[in-house]
Amino acid sequence: MLPIQLQSLAITVANHLGVAVGGCSNVSFIYNWQHKHLEPGSLYDPRTLNTDCIEPRFTILSEEESGSLWYFIKGHILMEATACNILDRIMQLYEIDINDNDVFDLEILTKCREALSSMTLELKTLLTIMSSYMHQNKILLKHWPYIQKLVILPLYDGMSGMQNCWLFALSYVTNAEQSKNGEVKIEEEAVWTHLLPHQTALMLKFKERSKYLTMLCKHLNDDEIFTLYENFISGVITWRAIHRSRASQFTSILPPPFETTLPTDFFNLKRLQKVWDNRINDFVKLKYAVRGVRS
Repeated sequence: MLPIQLQSLAITVANHLGVAVGGCSNVSFIYNWQHKHLEPGSLYDPRTLNTDCIEPRFTILSEEESGSLWYFIKGHILMEATACNILDRIMQLYEIDINDNDVFDLEILTKCREALSSMTLELKTLLTIMSSYMHQNKILLKHWPYIQKLVILPLYDGMSGMQNCWLFALSYVTNAEQSKNGEVKIEEEAVWTHLLPHQTALMLKFKERSKYLTMLCKHLNDDEIFTLYENFISGVITWRAIHRSRASQFTSILPPPFETTLPTDFFNLKRLQKVWDNRINDFVKLKYAVRGVRS
């Protein structure tokens, strides 16, 4: 289990930040990383950070399981850094001004192309990281129960940070159809409790201008932008499918006590797969809805 000192530290940090304990996971032990060319406390730009030089600072499992935990932690660190870049590009689209006549000048078209192109490239990086690190050849299935015991449920019921923020923001700027499934809403509510105050404020801004990116792609008479948009949405669908596959592999081997830790039977595999399938279908519907408008 998580050492009592770290349990206490995590709760203290969460109370200070005004967020659920899961929301400070990116500043607690699981994201305690170091960089070969940066001193502790150094400022850095995630867009130019050399992620090849990132290493977990420490792992708190026995020697046998520590190798699997190393891949788990480093994979999440790299995905977090990439998610920062994706959110930055989504912000660029969010900040584009549109006039009431839906007239888009060359500057707007250029910004859209650049942002969508960069988002697609970053998403490919995210897919590569997930496929490379979150794999049972790297994180051995027999070690997963030990890794899972490092987190205290229900205090930690999922990852936080930019990995959730960019997905939340994307759902808003594309107006992806919101699933009516009650379990999805439960998970969304849990994510909100994990957001830091400034992240909550940012997500509320995205929510106010929902379907913004979709509106751009529907109205812009630009085949290149539409293709970039469709490719990016296809990438999101692929990412969710890989996430479903990897998470199903690990969740399926958890012992029975994990399935009843939370009141909602949180780790029930069938329930989780239903949630993941709904999320995939939301973006499949979105893709075909936009394609139908242009056909």
